[in-house]
Amino acid sequence: MSTVDGCVLLVCSAANGPVPRLADRTDETARGRPVAALIVSFEGAAGIHDGLRLVQAADSRAGGLVIDVWHTERAHTPPADLATVPLPDIVGVELDDADAEPIGTLFEDTVDRRRLCGEGSFDLPGIIDALRTAGWRGPWGVEILSEQHRHTPLHEGVRAAYQTAQAQLARKPAR
Repeated sequence: MSTVDGCVLLVCSAANGPVPRLADRTDETARGRPVAALIVSFEGAAGIHDGLRLVQAADSRAGGLVIDVWHTERAHTPPADLATVPLPDIVGVELDDADAEPIGTLFEDTVDRRRLCGEGSFDLPGIIDALRTAGWRGPWGVEILSEQHRHTPLHEGVRAAYQTAQAQLARKPAR
């Protein structure tokens, strides 16, 4: 499921959340849209492989995993681990950045303190390079949730999110 046509139904879950109950009805629930599991790192630091197990347990042509860099970085997932996720199980990758350590709770950090790509401490070049080396050619998205970004005029915020993500995606891998 490395390409997405149209909308994606995104299901956020910790490893023990609602995705397993949804898995039995994925094809019916999706109604033709891919169902993407986004495993969040608030409880028990669920990792990318927890999400992969949920997606694979659903055993549905409509299901896949969203790799959200904020969550994988906060769960201390090395870029090399992201490259081990089978490409057909990935629906998309969300890019963003943040400080080295969470500010406040993990929830406060994720909704108020994300940064534009390249303006924090995340290893975006390493993550992008690992996924591209593994063969990822699907969609890259940007998810910036922050107090500062909410006060930026829409056109400026969209332009900044696009330009900073594009700058990271255009970088040549360090070899």
